[in-house]
Amino acid sequence: MVDEPDRLFIKKTDRTIYDEILESSELKVRSNIDIFLLAAVIGFKKGQRISIKGNKDGYVLTYTIKDEDRILMNAIAIHETKNEEIIQNQKEVFEIVEEYAHAGITFLREMVFDKERGSFLKKFESYLRDIPPPK
Repeated sequence: MVDEPDRLFIKKTDRTIYDEILESSELKVRSNIDIFLLAAVIGFKKGQRISIKGNKDGYVLTYTIKDEDRILMNAIAIHETKNEEIIQNQKEVFEIVEEYAHAGITFLREMVFDKERGSFLKKFESYLRDIPPPK
């Protein structure tokens, strides 16, 4: 098994978006991992991964990641690679999920702060229901 990184990374330029979302009263979650995973799920549902190589910022310490969050990240990586063995390489799992999060964070921000279309939870539920799953 490849050594696990000690943190999940975000693109350094996305830090202000993450902070803005965390401070929002519209969103009820209050932890870095929750925001990160919401962004990753959106990127995954959109079928978009964007590399964050080079300009990275540590965002979530791995010892704070709950088992159910690891299961979600592993499932995304398995789907992406079509290989269950990927979970033996958490570094690669993290990179996949980080790229999905980078692709989804801007759209998450739009959903959180768009007051015209109702509450965030209703928009997010509708988004997940209406978009076909990735191939």
